[in-house]
Amino acid sequence: MKLSARMKDEGEQGIARAEDCSEWIPPKSSSVVEFGCGEGTSGRAFLRIHPDCRYIGVDVEGQPLRAAKHHLSEAVAGNPATFDFALHDAAFVDCILYHDSVLRGMTGGILRRHMASLSREGQVMFLLENPGYFRRMAQAYCAQPSLPCSGMSLTELFRMAGEAGLHVFHWEAVHLPGDEEEKNRPETQKLLQAFEEWRGAQEVPMARDVWACRFVVRASLKPMENRLFLQGLSGDLPAKGHVRMLDAHGFLRTIQGVSCIMDAKGADMSLGEGFEDRKVIVRQGMHFEDAATALRQISAMRQAGRLIVYDLDDHPMRWGESYEKSWYLDFIGAHALQTSTPAMAEVLRKYNPHVKVLHNELRELPPRRVYKEDGPVTIFFGALNREQDWKDIMPELNRAIREHGDKIRFKVLSDKAFYEALQTRNKEFVGNDACYGGRFVPYGVYLDVLGTADISLLPLRDNEFNRMKSDIKFIESAAYGAVVLASPVAYGETVKDGRTGFLYRNPKEFRHRLSRLIKERPRRHRMAEHAYDYVRGERLLSQHYEERLAFYEELLARKDELDRELILRLARLAKRLAQKGEMK
Repeated sequence: MKLSARMKDEGEQGIARAEDCSEWIPPKSSSVVEFGCGEGTSGRAFLRIHPDCRYIGVDVEGQPLRAAKHHLSEAVAGNPATFDFALHDAAFVDCILYHDSVLRGMTGGILRRHMASLSREGQVMFLLENPGYFRRMAQAYCAQPSLPCSGMSLTELFRMAGEAGLHVFHWEAVHLPGDEEEKNRPETQKLLQAFEEWRGAQEVPMARDVWACRFVVRASLKPMENRLFLQGLSGDLPAKGHVRMLDAHGFLRTIQGVSCIMDAKGADMSLGEGFEDRKVIVRQGMHFEDAATALRQISAMRQAGRLIVYDLDDHPMRWGESYEKSWYLDFIGAHALQTSTPAMAEVLRKYNPHVKVLHNELRELPPRRVYKEDGPVTIFFGALNREQDWKDIMPELNRAIREHGDKIRFKVLSDKAFYEALQTRNKEFVGNDACYGGRFVPYGVYLDVLGTADISLLPLRDNEFNRMKSDIKFIESAAYGAVVLASPVAYGETVKDGRTGFLYRNPKEFRHRLSRLIKERPRRHRMAEHAYDYVRGERLLSQHYEERLAFYEELLARKDELDRELILRLARLAKRLAQKGEMK
């Protein structure tokens, strides 16, 4: 039997993607050593998360290691038995990674020696390939005559870790995207049956989970103390869920004892067993259907021991009808709220006194842009519901089009009206009607487009709604090398006018500053460099994600008190509505 070309290609591509294990490295790690680094895939990805980390890759000499030298702080030819941490300025390391390829020669003594260089708060990660993974087994069966090479088993690894004084606090199987769909293909089922019969009585370690590509095992010198279960619910993933929820929770799960799950199908209260009363549920971009539903769900969350947190990144007036229909119980019915700006915090304190400002930060920083010294200037605009904000600058944009002609071009996301109002053929609308009517694109696509822009337009009129907005679009633009031309509203306190971007206060000033950005290429590049440095130094999520955990820990320490306050708020609301005749 032969593997289909599709299964072979998808298998090789999927396994290659799984080489990136950067998502498991604690983002605050200032020093990392990776044994079996290959081409430096994990290190290259992690250095986008923590650009100032000293990341050392160790592997056998060859083409992969030579490729790693271009991406890592240092790439060393060697192995765990011979590597000298002190010699490579790695006396105290925050994270040590061991790939399956080096574990075959590992001993408890070698590992114990390495632990002398692990910081007290540091973590160790082991990545074990699963020889029983269905794609590997299928390839072995079709090629014959041998089974995949069997490496160290989980049992052996746990024993070796214990001998070295490590405490294993987490392990899980890694399942690759696309494999879930593969399960139901007739050709896969036929192949699985065939090679299961062929394998017979031969033992293949870890073969019970044929859908697991590999296993990730994490350990620490420090015994696990307080465990915390963090349950996220987001109804706003296409727009803000990545920034406000997915990215932050992904970082938090790297902390010893913290378990995170995105409960996409609803608030499943059966999750989190074994965490006692240290369970937090964060709702973001969601609204209760009505008051009765809200009260019922709040009661269920409380009975399940959840600390309830609600995350909001826009003024409540945006969803005013939905909040009003549920008596503002999204806010009143939470133990605490978290938001992105001090202005928003003041608004929310009218409903709930416990509000934490957690600024929007960037998950990763791309490599510094290398700018072209010629060619057209690309102007970017990408935002929803902004027609009232850009109306007064559109005549100035069309004036610039007439003045500069083919020297400028436009890329537009989300706003078809903006795109159509531009009086030029040198424009591109990114998105298609099949995906949210062209209003949304995947977050990665948005960032990629930003990376091709020279100027990013951020117009906001001065009104109550806009004054609550965060500066995330400036942060994203700065990271991807696009100089902003922005209103003072939302951006006035962050953008250093003339240094990290330009601010404008009226259409005339917009016209003048746009013209300067188009004409003065060297100055534009300097401003982009300054803005990039600002993000690198102050606005990366790796520098701030632990603030969320500290906030949740503070709330959990006061949970009984917060619960009494929540019950009192609900009682006051019921009384007020009863007096108005609105409560049945």
